Amino acid sequence: MKNNMRKILRMVGYLLIVVAIGVFGWDFYISQKSKAANNELVDFNNTIIENTIPISDDLTAEEKLEISIRQINKEFLAINSDYIGWIEVPGTNINHPIVLGRDNDFYLRRNFNRERIRHGSIFMDYRNKPDYSDNHTVIYGHSMRDGTMFRALDNYKNSSYINGRETFTIRTLKGYRTYRIFSVYLVDASTTTLDIPANGMNVRSLIDFYRSKSRYRIDTDTSQADHILSLVSCNYDIENGRIIVHAVLVDQNEISD
Repeated sequence: MKNNMRKILRMVGYLLIVVAIGVFGWDFYISQKSKAANNELVDFNNTIIENTIPISDDLTAEEKLEISIRQINKEFLAINSDYIGWIEVPGTNINHPIVLGRDNDFYLRRNFNRERIRHGSIFMDYRNKPDYSDNHTVIYGHSMRDGTMFRALDNYKNSSYINGRETFTIRTLKGYRTYRIFSVYLVDASTTTLDIPANGMNVRSLIDFYRSKSRYRIDTDTSQADHILSLVSCNYDIENGRIIVHAVLVDQNEISD
């Protein structure tokens, strides 16, 4: 009887090991698949940029930008009509296309090619305008434990990390925008909601409110800001946590309508 019990326990132990290996192996496979897909997009993006830089000296800077941007948009929109730009945060591995869906659920579990995968995409709040003209534009991304998507945002909770990483660039459908961070904090998503354009609050009120919540002081001049751009991701320090990074526009180079 005791021998049979030992055999059963041993078999259960082996089964649990096999299941654990299978789960780990699947997680590893999905992680590698997502990383490979994003690396392909980064390479594709770099190749397009290199091949769309006009070399003619007869063109003005704005004409060169227009030619380049229109060609870049053409290539990405051909893959996904929801494409609205590209975000790059120097000093991190955040280097992704941005999409805008009809709701905030579709791209939670779909990549840029609209394939189902838990890493999802970097996406703008569906209530925002794709030209980044709202008083407050919100961009979401998962904080994956394999370090991908918006995982690097979690490092901003430490004041030492922001040094050299205060600014980031977003390529829109019209050109390039540089943003500078002015506030970083953690919240419980079940009790905190983000203010969006429909709330009617003005930009100055939002800036003052968000700056007051920051975990540490950030010397960013917000006196001329006419809108706010927020990056939002998960945080595992608190239950149902989110890390929110607020920034204001400090430079832009876009083509006219």
